[in-house]
Amino acid sequence: MAYIFRTFRKPLVGKQKEVLEGTIELRKLMGWSGQGAVTQGFTNPTGFISHFRRFETLEEISEWLNFTKPDTKVIDKVYELNSICESYANKIFKVIKPMSGVDGNLSDYLRDCQIHDQWIMHCKVGERQKVIDACIDQAENFNGIKPNVSITLSSPLIGGVFVTRLLKNFNELEDEGNDKTAPDFIKKVKDLVTGFDRHQTLLHHD
Repeated sequence: MAYIFRTFRKPLVGKQKEVLEGTIELRKLMGWSGQGAVTQGFTNPTGFISHFRRFETLEEISEWLNFTKPDTKVIDKVYELNSICESYANKIFKVIKPMSGVDGNLSDYLRDCQIHDQWIMHCKVGERQKVIDACIDQAENFNGIKPNVSITLSSPLIGGVFVTRLLKNFNELEDEGNDKTAPDFIKKVKDLVTGFDRHQTLLHHD
């Protein structure tokens, strides 16, 4: 079972570029460069900037957090970034089903991707497992890369289910609109959720 540690920041107006560059610098200090990526909104240029990394166990996350506590360079950079942001939050995602459907090495494929495409299902109370099962079943019907399915362990969206793909270009989003995948995907879970969100963000590989 894998886990994704992801940090979100909402930059103050006019500080988007500074936060983006600072996040890449922070990842170098943390030793995260080349592991995961940085995301930046493109339809909403004043939106969130995030970055993420994959861990194999929760113990690895705990060890990493304990390792960075005494690192003043990392802590100072975090405070510096947070001082030019409206909000800041860390989330841990548990990956129930990994991405698949790529010929060759998945890591190499993901390094060429430019778009982070994510659906968020807001589950009704007691229905999360049914939503997870439906999302896993429907994931295999997506064209191209098959999305991962994950849940949050530490987030206000504690009942959320996330379906995530990394895409190479915008054309893959347009192509999806010409088949039945997205509408059928919604139909499978619409009676089990209170609503949906979908976000596409640009990927920056460091």
